[in-house]
Amino acid sequence: MSVLNNYPFLAVLKTFYAKNPLHHCLKNDKICPKLSFEFFANLAFDSEDVGACISLMVNLITLFIAQQQSNDCLSQHLNQLLNGEIITAVANNEAFHHGSNLNAMTSCIKFNSDSSFDIVINKPLITNAGAADLVIASVPIEGKAKNQFAMLLFEGSEIQQKCFSEQLSGLRSCPTGSISAQYKNIRNIRLVTEVRRSLLVMRQIYNMERFLLGCIMTGILKKILHYALKEMDDDVHEKFANQYLQNKILSIFEALIRLESLVKNCIDSMEKGNPTESILSIIKLSCINDVGKSIILLKEICGGKSYFKNHITSKLLADHEALNNLGGTRELMKQTLWQTLKNHKIRNLYV
Repeated sequence: MSVLNNYPFLAVLKTFYAKNPLHHCLKNDKICPKLSFEFFANLAFDSEDVGACISLMVNLITLFIAQQQSNDCLSQHLNQLLNGEIITAVANNEAFHHGSNLNAMTSCIKFNSDSSFDIVINKPLITNAGAADLVIASVPIEGKAKNQFAMLLFEGSEIQQKCFSEQLSGLRSCPTGSISAQYKNIRNIRLVTEVRRSLLVMRQIYNMERFLLGCIMTGILKKILHYALKEMDDDVHEKFANQYLQNKILSIFEALIRLESLVKNCIDSMEKGNPTESILSIIKLSCINDVGKSIILLKEICGGKSYFKNHITSKLLADHEALNNLGGTRELMKQTLWQTLKNHKIRNLYV
């Protein structure tokens, strides 16, 4: 059976590559997961902006959504998505009536008897939100089974977006921004996917997000290790003669081997047509934990130097320092961070 049949999210990558100068990711006119992994890992290794990497990933996810829906609410944006001309944000938490939202924030859509809709959206942890041109939000349907939800499309100007800070680039702390809205008795909505297809689409969004994030974070870990091993003329800590710092370098190396092995194992399963959802979940966890710890280790190894400031690690470092300095449980850390930053209104463009 074709890899594309088992993993529909790979089909959208093929479409994307065919319309962009990324043909090296295609093999015999078919998407090659291994070559895709190498492309995204190299993209992150060389990048100076984590937002650009994540925006590419989110645009691909949006393109996948556009291919799965039956109406034309996204069709007018397809070329812009393919060319990277617009920023998109996909708010896919709360799809199963729970998620990582803080302070019991919930979203829902209610179908009224007069054919109007009541909508509440309150999602504070959204990748790429803050300056998105398009926002797609998954919203549970009030009074329906827990797996029934709608996916709605908003123009960026139609829904309130906040970007926490230029330094919060999203990783362990998850967010780049938030969206919120409340509508009563509205009649014109853009339904991206029909309810009966929503669960399938949502599952593929999760799979695609985890796979691409694993590829991107592998590239980031490679760059972190590169900096950790780089000899500097003014290296006052003499890290290669300090066993304490060498142990930290080993920890980064172990994190890279772990994540890279997970992604390659996932690719092998894809090529064999085996299920991958379990390993994709582990990949996401490794992206959150291993990369975050490695960023902090890098600063300790480098003695707080800023010679890696021109790479995406500089933007991610602030996230992790903030979380580590807050103390307490991870959930408490997230809540404290959210309370501190939720009033920030700095808008940040990620392309």
